[in-house]
Amino acid sequence: MTDDFEDENVKIRQPLFHETFGEGKERTMVQVDLVIRSNGDLVIDGWDYGAAPREIFGDSDYEYWLTIRSQDKDRVLEELLAEAGGAKHASSGDKDVVLLDLLVERFGKSRTPHSEIEKWLQARGIPFSFDSYA
Repeated sequence: MTDDFEDENVKIRQPLFHETFGEGKERTMVQVDLVIRSNGDLVIDGWDYGAAPREIFGDSDYEYWLTIRSQDKDRVLEELLAEAGGAKHASSGDKDVVLLDLLVERFGKSRTPHSEIEKWLQARGIPFSFDSYA
């Protein structure tokens, strides 16, 4: 994962999708975590390692992160609560924990959760930034 997310900058880190595909030289590991930074930003932090990034980028790893600034995070929560029917999550306590749980519920089964989240945000006009490193 990216060096930007050292422990002192992270309030919460929760796995979203961790999977290994293929075997031997064809093996690729994909890890996508949800991060709430200490400044309140939500980050979808991903890392692909192995055959797939080597074939696509010529390097064995590909790191990517999608950032939703803290001022836009409540809108993400509101949209997810509306989709989920809200009631069972509304009184669950810490808004960041509820947000991460809803993201896992909504996107955790996708093999490309970062892309699915990006499309979902675009469809709702929620601002975000995307960066990557190969």
